[in-house]
Amino acid sequence: MLRKRKSEVETSPGKSLQEYLDFTASPTRDRANRTEDFKKLLQLPGLIDFGTNGKNTLIAQTEVVTIVDEETDLEHEIGSFLIYIIRERHGRMWTVDFRYENTTQVVDGCMHPHILVSEYVSIPRPTGWLCIKQGQHGVYQAIREARIPDALEQLIDILYIYQCSGQNRPFRKIANWPVVGDET
Repeated sequence: MLRKRKSEVETSPGKSLQEYLDFTASPTRDRANRTEDFKKLLQLPGLIDFGTNGKNTLIAQTEVVTIVDEETDLEHEIGSFLIYIIRERHGRMWTVDFRYENTTQVVDGCMHPHILVSEYVSIPRPTGWLCIKQGQHGVYQAIREARIPDALEQLIDILYIYQCSGQNRPFRKIANWPVVGDET
């Protein structure tokens, strides 16, 4: 269930905090550290809602993401995203992953120029995986170590990236997304 940052936290902080503490349970991070992380999450730029969906998945909702095309100087509306952070413990090992879901629009089979629509077993709706590989190890490590604000900050920042050169070529050109303010 998604939790509103302001109203839900003010009216039932114990429940939201407890859900977060359950999700981030870790032998390497104590309750005080994880409580501080919860407070950081409440202030994370670009994040408007978050909550847990069971014990193994945290869902975060972003603001609407826009990106300026450096070639044309046009600002494109990519959409608002749900970011799924999956964290399951299997004995001494952790299985971790993350997925994106554009809740606004899917363009030519993509949720973002760098996010292709794909199926994921534990999420009932189509989500997407990221083609940008730089920094993913750090994100996975942060999730594994229950440093969720660090992981989410990177996952949100990635949504504002559009690269057309090197290894990070997009699945679709940014020109495929609508221009902000263009009603046609």
